[in-house]
Amino acid sequence: MASLELQEIIEEKSILLKRRMLLQKQYKYYNEFNFSENLGVAISILIKEAEGIDCVCKKLVCEVPEHEELVQRHFLGKDQMVRKRFSKKSYPFVVIIKKEFVSNFDNLTFETFDEMKQKLEDLSLFFTTYPGILDLEMFELVFPYLKHFFQILNEWRFQTGRVTLDECIIQEAMNTVLNGLNIKEGRMH
Repeated sequence: MASLELQEIIEEKSILLKRRMLLQKQYKYYNEFNFSENLGVAISILIKEAEGIDCVCKKLVCEVPEHEELVQRHFLGKDQMVRKRFSKKSYPFVVIIKKEFVSNFDNLTFETFDEMKQKLEDLSLFFTTYPGILDLEMFELVFPYLKHFFQILNEWRFQTGRVTLDECIIQEAMNTVLNGLNIKEGRMH
């Protein structure tokens, strides 16, 4: 009985992989998603249901003010430490934060890029740079169940020819993945 269920799961996974490969070949915007509040809420809910972590997924713009840093330069055949002036710069990220720590992100200030990166590593569950398109490979690596969520959204976009996601489509994709998580959880017990 269990081997039959396992076989069904393996076959379903194979079918999904084939559909994904076909979509990648046919669809120009495959896996290119802009962050939206609705998408962030759905990701947060999926993480909470799959992992039991009450979190928030949001876009965060961090700013490093104009500053000087010691940097290593190779000059006249030697490595030397020299002072370099850096302009003020903004860095957009998508972060996943435990709800209890959201207030820690309200007024983050940094002196250097390395300090900013270290604070993000210390305070968030997950973060990735956001150059206008979500880095789905990183999301799916850390949260594998999100792969199916984005697959559903990709299929809808391909079928409709639309790039912008309606709130109801995000909700339907989330519910489909949640139902799948509940079924798998039921099978495991």
